[in-house]
Amino acid sequence: MANLWTEILLPVDSQTQQQQQANVTALQNWLRDRFLENLPYDHLVGRFLTAGGAGNRGPAIFYTSRSLEPKKVAAATSKVFLGIQLQCAECHDHPFDRWTQEDFWQYTAFFSQLQQSGSNMGQQAIVEDRVGPEVTFPDSDEVAVPRYPGVKEPPEEDPQGMRRRQLTIWLASRDNPYFARAAVNRDWAHLFGRGLVEPVDAMDEANPPSHPEL
Repeated sequence: MANLWTEILLPVDSQTQQQQQANVTALQNWLRDRFLENLPYDHLVGRFLTAGGAGNRGPAIFYTSRSLEPKKVAAATSKVFLGIQLQCAECHDHPFDRWTQEDFWQYTAFFSQLQQSGSNMGQQAIVEDRVGPEVTFPDSDEVAVPRYPGVKEPPEEDPQGMRRRQLTIWLASRDNPYFARAAVNRDWAHLFGRGLVEPVDAMDEANPPSHPEL
C-alpha cells in the first residue's frame, strides 16, 4: 500500500530522478508506518495535507516535488483526494464539467501560504505555512479568496489563519460530497483493476460510472 500510494502522490519525474530516491523512500516509510498503525483514511489524509518540516522527509516531498507552487499542489490534491480535475479550469471554465476558473483559483488559495526556508549554510529546507502570501486570478491583481469546491460561501477562518488545516477539516466532513466517493472509487480500482469511474481521478459529469446504482 505504501508503494501504491507513493506512485499516486508523486509526479512520475520525481520518482525517476536519481537524486530524489532518498526522498521517495522517506515518503514510502512514512506511509508504511501510517498503514501499520491502521490510521483511518481521513486522519491519514489530514496528517498528510498539513505536513511540514524538512523538505526531504515524509509528506513534505509532495510539496517540494511540485516546487511548492499552489496551483500544482491544488491540481494534485483535487485529483487524488476529491477525484475531480479542477486544473482543467485554470485558464478557462472546465469544458466538460461544472467547474469555473474561479473555482480553481479559490481552491488554490488554500495552498497560498506554502513556503520553504532555511536551505542555506548546509541546512535542509523547511516546508512551512506563513500567513500573508496570496494568489491572484490570472492577469489580475484580484486576490482569490479561499473557497471549497462546490460550496458557495467562503469558509470560517482558522483560529491561527492556517488554510491547509482549514481545508482538511472540510475534506473529511459530511458536507464534502467528493472525498468518500473518490476514496471508494480508488479502492475499487485497486481491488478489481478498474474504477467504477475510470479514470479514477476524473469523476466529472462527462465521465459517468459503469454501475451508477452502486
